[in-house]
Amino acid sequence: MNARIYRAATLAGATLLAAMLAACGGSSPNAGVNPSSDQPLQTQSYGDSAFAYAGRTPEGLLTASSPRLPGTAPDATTPKVVGGYIVTVVDVTGTPCFNCVNGKTAGTFGSGDPLGYVNTTLTKIGILQVYFDVSYTGSCAVSIAVTQGTKTLATGSGSATPSPGGVETVELHTTRQSTWHGVATMTGKVVCGTLTVVNKGTVYFQ
Repeated sequence: MNARIYRAATLAGATLLAAMLAACGGSSPNAGVNPSSDQPLQTQSYGDSAFAYAGRTPEGLLTASSPRLPGTAPDATTPKVVGGYIVTVVDVTGTPCFNCVNGKTAGTFGSGDPLGYVNTTLTKIGILQVYFDVSYTGSCAVSIAVTQGTKTLATGSGSATPSPGGVETVELHTTRQSTWHGVATMTGKVVCGTLTVVNKGTVYFQ
């Protein structure tokens, strides 16, 4: 399952803020995309948040950036890009989002419920990778794969341009297949110039 990348743009306006409150306030666990279309949906962003939500295909990657965090500065001992984590989440429309919890609380991050175990009733899931751009400027290659041994269950790759001084996310949206059972490995990779960051994790399918 290859995927395309979609990047959100910042748009200001009260009507978009109202959309944010609706999206982060209680979307259905399997609310998501139009399965009959392979074109990107209309982009939606909220208020002055660096990113809120971008339209996506039924199988696709979505990238997001937080606003620059105060006090972030490069130093000689820290790589330009550092890893965070990777986790399976419930696919919720309007996420991931930054500064979107309890309205527009600064420093908050919204995502679908993190899952270590996926039961058979959840068909729409996301594989969320989080990393931090300390000081890198430029484009990066990003990819996510879910595997069982030598078998690939889901995969997506593309490019993203992270923002120095902020949190970055890449989320692979996919449909859980009825043949997926047992433990699987999630691998997220970010390649920025000569620097490679890898996040790994496990998830169990009923």
